Amino acid sequence: MSRTGMADLIQRVRSLTFAGTAEYALGTANYWDADQIEQVLDRHRMDIMREPLMAEERYDSAGSVSYNIFHSGFSHLESGTALFIEDATGADRGAATYTGDYQRGVFTFAADQAGTALYLTGRTYDPFGAAAEVLESWAASEARSFDFSADGQSFNRSQKAQSLREQARILRKRARITTKRLRTG
Repeated sequence: MSRTGMADLIQRVRSLTFAGTAEYALGTANYWDADQIEQVLDRHRMDIMREPLMAEERYDSAGSVSYNIFHSGFSHLESGTALFIEDATGADRGAATYTGDYQRGVFTFAADQAGTALYLTGRTYDPFGAAAEVLESWAASEARSFDFSADGQSFNRSQKAQSLREQARILRKRARITTKRLRTG
């Protein structure tokens, strides 16, 4: 059973790949159900620990400033209990105090936060990298398809795998760039 905060991210991967639950079967399991896509997304996850949120100053007609909107440097966030916003003292700002645009990483608080420093802890995902992985896996399963002719007609089933690999290549270009540190000595 997939986590409730993953529903929008799973749908995003589906929209990038057109991968429905009945696209192909492996043994007794149908791909791509929500659990399968969530597993792929988890391989394209980055954990965020106390990222400082950037406050957006808003001025009213009298020139007074308010701080209700905060921006994360990350997008495609898992919603729900996997995400916490806290102030500098570590006090949790409950989810009831703000609305989140998790796809863009923007949080709007009902009350003015008066310039308080806020920090985000949560998970961010790369839906483009996940979608590319889904398509590459799908293409691998389609690689067993073959072209054939029957009754004067020609059927080119191999085109599907080629098309899936091309679509994956395009999505890889939009995927998040990751780096790794190598230890020496």
